[in-house]
Amino acid sequence: MQPTMHPLSNIRPFPVQTPPLDSSQRSLLEFVSTSAVVNGLVRRRAQALLLIDEGEPFADIALLVPMPPRALQSLALRHRRAGVRAALFHRRFA
Repeated sequence: MQPTMHPLSNIRPFPVQTPPLDSSQRSLLEFVSTSAVVNGLVRRRAQALLLIDEGEPFADIALLVPMPPRALQSLALRHRRAGVRAALFHRRFA
């Protein structure tokens, strides 16, 4: 009998380099990620961006924050191209 593998264990990391968060961006994300009055999707995006900044693999983040790995990759790409606020609120980048 073969051991069962987690369904996300075969996900290869998508090479998205994100700029490091500065102190004001980190403060914003920490506030949003714990606020009870913020939309749930925005809160999860903030949690994911904090974990991405810490260097966690997308497969691990997908287990901690209920988001598919492809959505995490898109989030990281939006952050790189348009910044934290655009990634949080899903503003289109040019």
